[in-house]
Amino acid sequence: MRATLFSLSIMALFTATTAQAQTLASVNGSAITEDMLFEQMQNVPANLIKERGPEVRAKLLQQLIDQELLVQEAKRVKVEEDADFKNEEKKLHRALMYTYMLERQVRDNVTDELIKSTYEKMAADAAEPMVRARHILVKTKEEALALIKTLNGGADFATLAKENSTGPSKTQGGDLGWFRRGDMVKPFADVAFNLLPNAYSKDPVQTQFGWHIVKVEERKEDQKPSFKELEPKIQKKLTQTAVTAFLEGLKNKATIIYADDLEE
Repeated sequence: MRATLFSLSIMALFTATTAQAQTLASVNGSAITEDMLFEQMQNVPANLIKERGPEVRAKLLQQLIDQELLVQEAKRVKVEEDADFKNEEKKLHRALMYTYMLERQVRDNVTDELIKSTYEKMAADAAEPMVRARHILVKTKEEALALIKTLNGGADFATLAKENSTGPSKTQGGDLGWFRRGDMVKPFADVAFNLLPNAYSKDPVQTQFGWHIVKVEERKEDQKPSFKELEPKIQKKLTQTAVTAFLEGLKNKATIIYADDLEE
């Protein structure tokens, strides 16, 4: 379920008034509850909570106490009667209204079914070969040529990678895992995707990183990108489509007159 600004605001109102919520602190008689703290923690990265949970909780609790103190003081001095406050309140109310309307359109139109069907189409269109390859990276062409000669004599590629490669994959015997053409720099990709499985490049490949010897282990044809890879792009595309269609519909029903036209 996708959380929205409006839904979070409603959640905050609900959790703050839940009778059974555990009270963590009291500020002049007003309770700061576990549910209020839980809501705040939704905005904290999971890894930070995992690594420094107690510290994060303590800091957020103090923030809630500070907020409550400020709200109480604002009520005491009747800040709601200030003209500046009323003006800001109107702007925030207006912003909440149009934000909610856009989010409602996205929620109603960008359904899980539409996301799934869009993924199937985009994934099929984006299907392309993938290879799993190893490489040995060295600083000079002469080093690469010497290693190719050693490979031609029957040496094990992974062993040579562990002993000679300067790349971070050396500890895995040069294994780069599965990748698509666009995942690698062009000179490297051009060679890798032209090799057959179990073949290695007979000539060194130069990139900005140095000189490579490439070996393809496996190859798969027409591999679709995973849902995780495409989901951000799908969400962005469908959201833009839903918002644009909604606004165009409103404009078509509205009477909009620009200042230049009024002066004629």
